[in-house]
Amino acid sequence: MNKSNNEKTQKLVQKALDGNEDIQVLIVEKDKNFTFIGGARVDPSIMLICHVSPDNQMCFGKIGDKYSTISKDNSESNIIKVVLDTRKTDDVKCHYYYNDYETLYPNEIEEKSEGLLIAYIENASFCQFYLFDNSLNQKFVSSFAKNANSKQQLRTIAFSYISKLYPTIRELIG
Repeated sequence: MNKSNNEKTQKLVQKALDGNEDIQVLIVEKDKNFTFIGGARVDPSIMLICHVSPDNQMCFGKIGDKYSTISKDNSESNIIKVVLDTRKTDDVKCHYYYNDYETLYPNEIEEKSEGLLIAYIENASFCQFYLFDNSLNQKFVSSFAKNANSKQQLRTIAFSYISKLYPTIRELIG
């Protein structure tokens, strides 16, 4: 990982830990996760992170106490880090790291390339869905739900997208 990118990411993580509600942090290492959303630590019952680009393909899933990781390189060392910087709504940035692979997706119209990131987090209180598609003009969408019906709708959207990209993840999500 580039030292300057790593330092910048560490600063963003620290800002999230200090209570900045506009920085979301999703970190997974094997069967452990660290999730910080809206200025608070979250213990998700469901956590799905999927990334697809010409250089990298990976999907991590956690539902309850079941875990699954699917990657193009079948790596045993799976460290996934997603840092979403939404402090400027017109300039959202998505920092994505998977083992030694890293990329930054800025929300700039001129910056079009292949790259898709889907993340879904759910616990008893809420769910959060993130979609970052670098090939579109409107690259970033985030949706949050608290009531049961809305949570079910977002879960369906997330599971539908993810199971189309990674059919074998269906064993985990049912």
